[in-house]
Amino acid sequence: MRIDRSTGMIGLEGLTQQLAAPGTQAAASTQKGGSSVDLSSAAQTVRTLRNAVNDAPSLRADRISQLKAQVQSGSYHVDSTRIAQAVEPVLTAAESSEAAGQ
Repeated sequence: MRIDRSTGMIGLEGLTQQLAAPGTQAAASTQKGGSSVDLSSAAQTVRTLRNAVNDAPSLRADRISQLKAQVQSGSYHVDSTRIAQAVEPVLTAAESSEAAGQ
C-alpha cells in the first residue's frame, strides 16, 4: 500500500498483490458449471476499501466546488494553526527517517 503525496490518495495495488500471494487464505476451486473464489477477510476488506475509494471522487468534487465558490466570493479562510498541526507529524517523521538513514 502506498500514499501518493501529490494527491493524498492511497494506492492499493501492492496490498492487493500481497493478499493474492500464497498463504493469504485466498483459495480458488472449480465447481459444476463454473468457478468460485473464497476470499480471506483481508481480501474482503481490500475490496470494501477499493469500493469506498472509487466512490470518493464524487465526494471530493462536491467539496472542491464548495471551496471554489468560497474562494471566488472571498469568504475562504486559511486556518494556519490547523495547517501547522497537520504538517508537523509529517515533518517529524521525515526528520526521523533522515536521521535513521545517516
